[in-house]
Order: sequence, then structure tokens, then C-alpha cells
Amino acid sequence: MTYSNDEERGGAVRQGCTLGLAGITLLIGMVIGLVVAGIGLLGVGGNPLTGLVPSLFGPSPTVTPTVRTGPSVLNAIQAEAKLQTITMNIATDTDVTRVSGIRGVCTEKLTYLAYYNVKAGIDLARITPAQVSVTNDGLPDLATVTITLPQAELLGIERDEVNSRIVAEQKPPSLLPGCEDHGGVMLGEAQQKTRLSAQTLSLDRDILRLAEEKAGQELRRILLTVGYKNVVIRNSRGE
Repeated sequence: MTYSNDEERGGAVRQGCTLGLAGITLLIGMVIGLVVAGIGLLGVGGNPLTGLVPSLFGPSPTVTPTVRTGPSVLNAIQAEAKLQTITMNIATDTDVTRVSGIRGVCTEKLTYLAYYNVKAGIDLARITPAQVSVTNDGLPDLATVTITLPQAELLGIERDEVNSRIVAEQKPPSLLPGCEDHGGVMLGEAQQKTRLSAQTLSLDRDILRLAEEKAGQELRRILLTVGYKNVVIRNSRGE
């Protein structure tokens, strides 16, 4: 069968249009596929476009926060609990006089200068659960710890034997009948008086409060080591 030139040209145009539409359709499908794949990759990477992903692939997984935990407060304290002490150096002197004999002719006097090391402290091992109040225990970053200290105590008064001494002394006349030397007894009396004086002076200088402050600093150090940052220390008097 013979076709004219016009018919042949028309057929060729129709065939070209069909091929062109098929190619465009294929290209659009490829572009859509690339866009969808790209959105999926962005969603996995945490891009703000992840809001588009649930509508295409379902809801995204829920992220559970990780919380750092630590030992309980009481366990942390007891692991390092020890006696916390403070020593105060006290110097004090006293006069001792003993009058004897007729009209006091056998009178004796001495002045004694003494140096003492007075020690006070708190045993952190005595802290009980009733003395510890914690919010968010086990979560050091969020916890607030309140600790009431055991009562501070005087633990010892030690005389410095090297430097303590009699600095002035008046002996009784040895030639007078009935006059006796009571120096040893008077020295013991002087040592007892200076010991009591050293105790009183140390209390006046707040040795117990200083012991509490040192114990509180040690507790803060212990708890900071395990992550507890908010620590309130109270003494047994409620201050």
C-alpha cells in the first residue's frame, strides 16, 4: 500500500509524541523515588525534616533519656567515714600561793606557764539515716542533700611537757622550824588549774564550731566526689 508524504509525516509525529510521554513519565517516577529516599535518609540523621517521615513511613521511635545514677548518700559517706578533728594550741598561766607558819613566814608562791593541745572532733561514722535527708537520691545531678552532724566533742587536752614550766617561784625559808617545801603539790595544783583554763579558752574560741565546719567540708568533698553538688550541712543545734 502506498502513502502520501503527509500521511507518513503524521504517523511519525504521533509515534514521537508517544515515546516522549513515556520518557517524561519514567523521569518523573525516578525523581519521586529519589525525593522519598532522601527524606528517609534525612530522618535517620536527625534532620528537622523528620517531621515529614511519619506521614510516609509511620511514627518515629521514642527516645528514652539516659540518667546517670550514683551510690546512695549514706553509702558514699560510710565508704570514707572517719574521725574529723581539729587541734587548738592554748597557752595559759596561773599563780599558786600557800601560806603557812606563824604570821605566814613559811609562805610559798609559784607561777606556772603551760601549753596545751586541745583536740575536738566529730566521728562521721556516727551519721545515721535519720540524720540524712535527700531529694532524688541516686541522681547526683538533681539531688539536694541535707545532713545533720553529730555533736562535736572535746577529745583530749594534752600538755606540752617540753615547753610548760615554772616561770617564777618563792620557796619558804628552809632554816625556820616548821617551814616545809610544798613545791610538788603546788605544781600539781597549777597544772590542774591551767588544764581547766585551756579547756575553757578553747570553748570560748569556738573549737567545737570549727570542728563542725571541718567535718562539713569533708562531707562536701566526699559527696562531690560521687557527683552530689547540692549539700546543706546543719549542726546538732539546728544552725
